[in-house]
Amino acid sequence: MKKRDILVNAVANLIFTLIACVFAGIFSAMGIKLINKFVQLDFILNAGIKAILLLLFSAFFVLFFSYKNGYHSVCFDKNETVWASLVAAVMHFAVSLVTVFSPWIAGATKHVGGFIAYGDNYISEYQMLNIPMATLLLAGLFSAIVYAGLLVLGTYVGTKKRLEDRAELLDENKEESK
Repeated sequence: MKKRDILVNAVANLIFTLIACVFAGIFSAMGIKLINKFVQLDFILNAGIKAILLLLFSAFFVLFFSYKNGYHSVCFDKNETVWASLVAAVMHFAVSLVTVFSPWIAGATKHVGGFIAYGDNYISEYQMLNIPMATLLLAGLFSAIVYAGLLVLGTYVGTKKRLEDRAELLDENKEESK
């Protein structure tokens, strides 16, 4: 386990997470527009659906990118992967904090923070702009932990699949050479 490898993997994981949040923002905005074409929702339902879509799409894209990264790696080093994912989560949390948890960078953190802070009274854009910072930090830490776990899981599954595919190829080559 080299510190340079951990840092390189952490930066790659940070890029995966940021791209996943941007893609999640795009797809959730399209989903909200589609839903609003048929039904006009009030703010709380709109925010709830948007938060769920942001969570689902960002989780999907983080898993997809980390799976691809794991599939291209030769082996799964548990310590290196966990440390790289934790460093990436901390860097993502810092970037999210600098951007005041913008949904394009932080995913559903702002909406989750709004629901934690206001509950059923989360009914306007004004409240979304005035969520207490402690609540946003709590929601941001929660999402950072989730993203770190998803990065580790996706990398593990991708590496495992590659090793299974490689073993299957080697078994087929042995049978053909007989």
